[in-house]
Amino acid sequence: MKTQILPVLVALTLVWGVGCNTKTTDTQNKNTELKEPDNQATAENNAQSGYGNDPNNNSGAATTQQLDTTSFAVKAASGGLMEVALGEMAQQKAANADVKKFGQQMVTDHSKANAELKTLAAAKNIQLPSTPLPKHQKHIDHMGSLSGAEFDKHYMTMMVEDHEEDVTLFQTTANDNSQDAELKAFAQKTLPVLKSHLQLAQQTQAKVK
Repeated sequence: MKTQILPVLVALTLVWGVGCNTKTTDTQNKNTELKEPDNQATAENNAQSGYGNDPNNNSGAATTQQLDTTSFAVKAASGGLMEVALGEMAQQKAANADVKKFGQQMVTDHSKANAELKTLAAAKNIQLPSTPLPKHQKHIDHMGSLSGAEFDKHYMTMMVEDHEEDVTLFQTTANDNSQDAELKAFAQKTLPVLKSHLQLAQQTQAKVK
């Protein structure tokens, strides 16, 4: 009797074990099916956003462009502040009427350009200097110690040199296709004004030599 019962118990044990394994496998398959859509969604998001292991990621190029944009805006703003400060000084300290007139035009034209650049920079979250950079402040401090004919000569010499630098800076930016489009347009618009300033500075300098 015992011999007949033993095979039956073994058979029942095997059937129960197969059933448990089948349930476990089904559960694992269901869990896998639930996870697959999440993985697919993540892959699609990475492809659309450009993240992941994409070897063509251009974040470095974008950072370089931002640095170039900021550099131009800061230099132009600081130079513009110096032009206004020295133009105001020329109207008070200059002995020559043409130098005084030149100074007045610098105040008018550069104040306008400074305001336009400030608006553009604010829209792009670029922090512009509120006072001239040390390079430009040094010129302001030096010219403050001069007056009369001495002021006229040094001021006009510096205006020629400064506007030569400005024309180069704005010309480079105006021709740079990687530059921010709006700041490039600003450079293109302002460049003819700077060229006219350079020509006037050269003419006025000849009168005070």
